[in-house]
Amino acid sequence: MSHETETEYRLRIERERELREQQRRENERRAREAISTNLRSFQNTLNSLKNQDLEKYATAEFENIQGQMSQIEDMSKDDPLLAERLSAQLTNQVNNLPQLCKKRQVEKKRQEEIEKEAQRRAHLQALGVAWQEALQSWQNKSARNLALEELSNLHANIFENPQNYTLQDL
Repeated sequence: MSHETETEYRLRIERERELREQQRRENERRAREAISTNLRSFQNTLNSLKNQDLEKYATAEFENIQGQMSQIEDMSKDDPLLAERLSAQLTNQVNNLPQLCKKRQVEKKRQEEIEKEAQRRAHLQALGVAWQEALQSWQNKSARNLALEELSNLHANIFENPQNYTLQDL
């Protein structure tokens, strides 16, 4: 230590250590603020999806995000810088969640429409088979021929509104 006395050197080292400590505390404070802001934003997104009844389309993702939010909140007490990095990573998942829920909602509605149409077609086909069997079961062909106009009207009514008829009705 050529120009600097030992005391001055210790004071300088102590001052540098204090500055590093202040900087560390400031970084942790900022990290906690960012975490708090992110967690509020995440919760607002989750609440919004719940209010729209979209949560049911991504229950596993909801549970995963809520679990990660709890971990981040707990971790922010001991290691706020790591918690802030995890919070930043979770941001993408949360931001993509509304789109995922809406996509799954559309897929579910489309699947329900496909199933409903398949049921309608199956019902219509079953009615057609039952109609043919009922016509063929008439022993008296003359009576059937006399009722042909009424049968034609009934046939038109049944197949224009098949949802109003069951197989037992035929």
